[in-house]
Amino acid sequence: TTTELNFWQSPEERALFKQQLERAGTVDNLEFSIRTASGETKTILLSAEVIDLDGQACVLAIRRDISDRKLVERLLQERFTLQQQYLTELTEWRTRYEAAGQASGQILYEWDINAEHITWGPNTKEILGYTIAEMPQTLDGWMELLDPEHPEILRSEIENAIAQDD
Repeated sequence: TTTELNFWQSPEERALFKQQLERAGTVDNLEFSIRTASGETKTILLSAEVIDLDGQACVLAIRRDISDRKLVERLLQERFTLQQQYLTELTEWRTRYEAAGQASGQILYEWDINAEHITWGPNTKEILGYTIAEMPQTLDGWMELLDPEHPEILRSEIENAIAQDD
Protein backbone atom coordinates (compact mmCIF):
# COMPACT_ATOMS: atom_id res chain seq x y z
CA THR A 1 0.00 0.00 0.00
CA THR A 2 0.98 3.64 -0.26
CA THR A 3 1.35 3.73 3.53
CA GLU A 4 3.69 0.74 3.54
CA LEU A 5 5.76 2.31 0.76
CA ASN A 6 5.98 5.52 2.81
CA PHE A 7 4.57 7.24 -0.30
CA TRP A 8 2.86 10.10 1.52
CA GLN A 9 5.33 12.58 2.94
CA SER A 10 2.65 14.08 5.16
CA PRO A 11 0.06 12.01 7.02
CA GLU A 12 -2.20 15.09 6.98
CA GLU A 13 -2.18 15.19 3.17
CA ARG A 14 -3.04 11.48 3.04
CA ALA A 15 -5.89 12.01 5.52
CA LEU A 16 -7.22 14.94 3.46
CA PHE A 17 -7.14 12.87 0.26
CA LYS A 18 -8.89 9.93 1.94
CA GLN A 19 -11.51 12.20 3.56
CA GLN A 20 -12.34 13.99 0.28
CA LEU A 21 -12.53 10.72 -1.63
CA GLU A 22 -14.84 9.11 0.96
CA ARG A 23 -17.07 12.18 1.22
CA ALA A 24 -17.39 13.22 -2.44
CA GLY A 25 -16.25 10.11 -4.29
CA THR A 26 -13.82 12.28 -6.24
CA VAL A 27 -10.73 14.39 -5.73
CA ASP A 28 -9.69 16.98 -8.32
CA ASN A 29 -6.17 18.34 -8.59
CA LEU A 30 -5.00 17.81 -5.03
CA GLU A 31 -1.42 19.04 -4.77
CA PHE A 32 0.81 17.21 -2.33
CA SER A 33 4.36 15.98 -1.76
CA ILE A 34 5.52 12.39 -2.06
CA ARG A 35 8.73 10.60 -1.27
CA THR A 36 10.15 8.44 -4.06
CA ALA A 37 11.92 5.12 -3.50
CA SER A 38 15.24 6.98 -3.73
CA GLY A 39 14.11 9.38 -1.00
CA GLU A 40 13.61 12.34 -3.36
CA THR A 41 10.64 14.63 -2.71
CA LYS A 42 8.29 15.28 -5.64
CA THR A 43 5.26 17.52 -5.94
CA ILE A 44 2.29 15.64 -7.36
CA LEU A 45 -1.08 16.76 -8.70
CA LEU A 46 -3.62 14.02 -8.02
CA SER A 47 -7.13 13.48 -9.31
CA ALA A 48 -9.05 10.39 -8.28
CA GLU A 49 -12.53 8.96 -8.46
CA VAL A 50 -14.24 5.98 -6.88
CA ILE A 51 -15.60 3.71 -9.63
CA ASP A 52 -17.53 0.48 -9.61
CA LEU A 53 -15.72 -2.40 -11.29
CA ASP A 54 -17.83 -5.56 -11.39
CA GLY A 55 -19.51 -4.64 -8.13
CA GLN A 56 -16.32 -3.71 -6.34
CA ALA A 57 -15.45 -0.12 -5.43
CA CYS A 58 -12.09 0.84 -6.90
CA VAL A 59 -10.15 4.08 -7.07
CA LEU A 60 -9.13 5.32 -10.48
CA ALA A 61 -6.35 7.86 -9.97
CA ILE A 62 -4.19 10.03 -12.18
CA ARG A 63 -1.02 11.49 -10.75
CA ARG A 64 1.02 14.11 -12.52
CA ASP A 65 4.53 15.10 -11.41
CA ILE A 66 4.56 18.91 -11.30
CA SER A 67 7.90 19.25 -9.50
CA ASP A 68 9.54 21.07 -12.40
CA ARG A 69 6.61 23.45 -12.74
CA LYS A 70 6.70 24.22 -9.01
CA LEU A 71 10.44 24.86 -9.22
CA VAL A 72 9.93 27.30 -12.11
CA GLU A 73 7.10 29.03 -10.21
CA ARG A 74 9.33 29.39 -7.15
CA LEU A 75 12.23 30.74 -9.23
CA LEU A 76 9.93 33.20 -11.01
CA GLN A 77 8.55 34.39 -7.67
CA GLU A 78 12.07 34.86 -6.32
CA ARG A 79 13.05 36.77 -9.46
CA PHE A 80 9.93 38.96 -9.21
CA THR A 81 10.72 39.69 -5.56
CA LEU A 82 14.29 40.67 -6.47
CA GLN A 83 13.04 42.89 -9.29
CA GLN A 84 10.66 44.62 -6.88
CA GLN A 85 13.53 45.19 -4.44
CA TYR A 86 15.73 46.60 -7.22
CA LEU A 87 12.92 48.85 -8.40
CA THR A 88 12.38 50.15 -4.88
CA GLU A 89 16.10 50.81 -4.46
CA LEU A 90 16.28 52.50 -7.86
CA THR A 91 13.32 54.72 -7.06
CA GLU A 92 14.84 55.70 -3.71
CA TRP A 93 18.20 56.39 -5.37
CA ARG A 94 16.58 58.52 -8.07
CA THR A 95 14.68 60.54 -5.48
CA ARG A 96 17.91 61.24 -3.57
CA TYR A 97 19.79 61.99 -6.80
CA GLU A 98 17.18 64.48 -7.99
CA ALA A 99 16.99 66.13 -4.56
CA ALA A 100 20.78 66.54 -4.50
CA GLY A 101 20.74 68.08 -7.98
CA GLN A 102 18.02 70.53 -7.12
CA ALA A 103 19.61 71.47 -3.81
CA SER A 104 23.00 72.09 -5.46
CA GLY A 105 21.57 74.00 -8.41
CA GLN A 106 23.29 71.70 -10.89
CA ILE A 107 21.89 70.20 -14.06
CA LEU A 108 21.74 66.43 -13.83
CA TYR A 109 21.88 64.33 -16.94
CA GLU A 110 23.04 60.96 -18.19
CA TRP A 111 24.75 60.66 -21.53
CA ASP A 112 24.66 57.21 -23.13
CA ILE A 113 27.71 57.39 -25.38
CA ASN A 114 26.83 54.26 -27.34
CA ALA A 115 23.25 55.30 -28.05
CA GLU A 116 24.12 58.98 -28.47
CA HIS A 117 21.25 59.87 -26.16
CA ILE A 118 20.98 62.25 -23.22
CA THR A 119 18.49 61.76 -20.38
CA TRP A 120 17.86 64.93 -18.39
CA GLY A 121 17.14 65.40 -14.70
CA PRO A 122 14.14 67.37 -13.51
CA ASN A 123 15.70 70.78 -12.91
CA THR A 124 16.41 71.96 -16.49
CA LYS A 125 13.49 74.40 -16.43
CA GLU A 126 14.68 76.12 -13.24
CA ILE A 127 18.30 76.42 -14.39
CA LEU A 128 18.15 76.76 -18.18
CA GLY A 129 14.55 77.75 -18.79
CA TYR A 130 13.87 74.67 -20.96
CA THR A 131 11.53 71.85 -20.05
CA ILE A 132 12.88 68.31 -20.35
CA ALA A 133 10.84 67.90 -23.54
CA GLU A 134 12.54 70.98 -25.02
CA MET A 135 16.05 69.79 -24.13
CA PRO A 136 18.11 68.24 -26.94
CA GLN A 137 18.40 64.46 -26.72
CA THR A 138 21.77 64.21 -28.48
CA LEU A 139 25.25 65.52 -27.73
CA ASP A 140 25.32 67.61 -30.91
CA GLY A 141 22.06 69.28 -29.91
CA TRP A 142 23.37 69.95 -26.41
CA MET A 143 26.62 71.44 -27.76
CA GLU A 144 24.69 73.76 -30.08
CA LEU A 145 22.63 74.91 -27.13
CA LEU A 146 25.77 75.62 -25.09
CA ASP A 147 27.76 77.34 -27.83
CA PRO A 148 25.94 77.58 -31.16
CA GLU A 149 28.90 79.26 -32.85
CA HIS A 150 31.65 76.83 -31.81
CA PRO A 151 30.26 73.30 -31.27
CA GLU A 152 33.44 71.76 -32.73
CA ILE A 153 35.51 73.06 -29.77
CA LEU A 154 33.19 71.36 -27.28
CA ARG A 155 33.20 68.16 -29.34
CA SER A 156 37.02 68.14 -29.32
CA GLU A 157 37.14 68.62 -25.54
CA ILE A 158 34.65 65.82 -24.97
CA GLU A 159 36.54 63.46 -27.26
CA ASN A 160 39.79 64.25 -25.40
CA ALA A 161 38.14 63.53 -22.06
CA ILE A 162 36.78 60.21 -23.32
CA ALA A 163 40.20 59.25 -24.75
CA GLN A 164 41.85 59.93 -21.38
CA ASP A 165 39.32 57.63 -19.65
CA ASP A 166 40.30 54.70 -21.93
